[in-house]
Amino acid sequence: MSKCSIISFHKSGSPISHDYHMGDHMLTRVDSVRDLGVIFDVRLNFKEHLRSVVSRSYAGFHYPQLCQILT
Repeated sequence: MSKCSIISFHKSGSPISHDYHMGDHMLTRVDSVRDLGVIFDVRLNFKEHLRSVVSRSYAGFHYPQLCQILT
């Protein structure tokens, strides 16, 4: 059940407030979810996904070391 959660996509206002259960477990409501490597948030704007991709690309290039070499 730790991998199960609820997310409601909406443009503005408040999301639908309904409790969902699987058996005896209540599902947790989240603001973002990762599915097949893509991060979706409640507004579907992908800012968090892009931030994650850029962060990983800088880590792959050893960005701090690269800056020291170039300066």
